[in-house]
Amino acid sequence: MTKRVIQVTGKIDPHNDIEFQILAKGEKDLAYFEADALPDNIEQSIKIQRLEVLRFHRLALDKSVMPDGVIVYRSGKSAQAKRLASLTNQIKHLCTPDHDRESIEREIGKLLGYSREDIEVWVSRLKSVSSNQFPEPV
Repeated sequence: MTKRVIQVTGKIDPHNDIEFQILAKGEKDLAYFEADALPDNIEQSIKIQRLEVLRFHRLALDKSVMPDGVIVYRSGKSAQAKRLASLTNQIKHLCTPDHDRESIEREIGKLLGYSREDIEVWVSRLKSVSSNQFPEPV
């Protein structure tokens, strides 16, 4: 039995392996995955759950298009999914000042359904590492 990750406060639980399950149960509206880290059999589950998918790409140095991320979301949440893709792109591919990164990370956390306290824990972790590194999930 999995607990509701988004109800836990003060600690961001590891949930990389159950992110899609949380979405499928209706406990969150959006889930973000790295393009190369999609759960097995997700395509069939997306159809069964009647979820929608936003795939985004980036240009590699050789100008080829490379998959970057996938956002799976509930119907009616297209605007939030597009905003999440835009914010993720800013974090991953643009140099943003630390104060901007903090506000972007807060908005990403809110879009992904985290509590305010969990978001602040994440931002504190960001502050504790070099601005060039992205901390590993807990």
